[in-house]
Amino acid sequence: MTLQKMSLLCILILTLYGCKTEEIKTQLKNLHSSKIDTLIYSCHNRGIFNGNIIISNNDSIIYKKSFGYNDGTFRKKLAHNSIFNIGSIAKEFNAISIMMLVETGRLDIEQTLDTFDFNLPNWSKEVKIKHLLQYSSGLPQINYDNVKNNSDVFKDLRNLEELDFIPGTKHHYNNNSVFLQKRIIEKVTGQTFEEFVIQNIIGPLQLKDAVFDPKPTHPNFVKAFNNNKVNDSLSSGITSGWLHLSNEDLHRYLNKLHAEKIISNTSLNTLFKNAIENSQSSLGHSTFKGDTLLTHSHHGSSYNFEAFIYHNKETDLSITLTTNNKNFKLGEITEAIENILNNDTYKIPQKSVYLTIREKSYNDIDDGIRYYLRLKKDFSEHYNFSDPNELNHLGYKLIQRNEIKDAIKIFELMIAEFPNESNAYDSYGEALLLNKQYDQALINYKKSLELNPKNKNAENKIIELENR
Repeated sequence: MTLQKMSLLCILILTLYGCKTEEIKTQLKNLHSSKIDTLIYSCHNRGIFNGNIIISNNDSIIYKKSFGYNDGTFRKKLAHNSIFNIGSIAKEFNAISIMMLVETGRLDIEQTLDTFDFNLPNWSKEVKIKHLLQYSSGLPQINYDNVKNNSDVFKDLRNLEELDFIPGTKHHYNNNSVFLQKRIIEKVTGQTFEEFVIQNIIGPLQLKDAVFDPKPTHPNFVKAFNNNKVNDSLSSGITSGWLHLSNEDLHRYLNKLHAEKIISNTSLNTLFKNAIENSQSSLGHSTFKGDTLLTHSHHGSSYNFEAFIYHNKETDLSITLTTNNKNFKLGEITEAIENILNNDTYKIPQKSVYLTIREKSYNDIDDGIRYYLRLKKDFSEHYNFSDPNELNHLGYKLIQRNEIKDAIKIFELMIAEFPNESNAYDSYGEALLLNKQYDQALINYKKSLELNPKNKNAENKIIELENR
């Protein structure tokens, strides 16, 4: 065979091989798309996903759909340009704005609050910008019972005599830290926070549906609703400057963020690094290998709105989900999607027990518990009875409502359902302590520590109770 013929043969083989490889890739992509479609349709039919979803890989959209309705009346369907309240994910925009100003030399994250002439008390000399970004400032949560607007928040801060803890020593997720970040941006730039974000992020990234504090008359506005199809009341927010986005805009933002089109990788890592280990950063949660970012995820919710973003830096996979019917399942859906794309087994998420029995439990705790047991008997495969956090979440919501005796009943149910779960006894101990049942609280903290010797909270509570 001549050299020319051999070359032609090689080219033919490589061409056929290349075609076959592309064919396999296409078939695999179609298989993944089909499985993802089945997953999301199943979630929608189970009543745990009413919203928009986009999945991309290497900037190429591999799945994009809208499921469900604009509000609880189920008359108008969601569209790709429907705008959602994205909850705490909106806080990324003030944190990123701070880092943009750091990169241009107009701010230093080591600056203390007293350098901005906010007329705050002496504690402002201790709180640095980095503490606000890390939620380690020692500031309390906004006192929502006393404030109605931005001016009220400032007034409350000026009347705050002392911090809850020394800045940088603990983590406390609060909106006072977010509020002050926005005011710093305004002080330095001479613009409103909204103007700065529009000029420096929304405009350059071409986020065409993004809007701050939208009115219900906005053409792309959607209403959030609960699982009884009751719409949330349309009350205006106490503080201003909350960004609403379409899923398309949210997805574009996420990809541009990790392509270093907004801030540098160094600034990004600064925001992810926390003063307190394993606590939530300004950008949500992250995983690192050494100094290399592996994954970024952030969950946000407000009333019955909920959103979730996920980016895998290694595979360049991005997933964004937005919903106006909160069910706390977006993280599980994201995990199932990634498993599908990795050709691993996956589970279709189940409905939340907490959200299902919550209203009945608020009205009558015994009726709520009976409802729980009835659902477990008749519909165990549809609801998430395997996760103790479902009951734990309800118990702590009851504590927040100061319904301590009802919380005790829920934690008793939790122990009956999960007798080997250390946290069940820890939570029960806390409720008993609040109810001044000190001896019983001590017994349960000891049981919690027995099941989990690393439980520092139980260890400290035991010392506290034994010293009474």
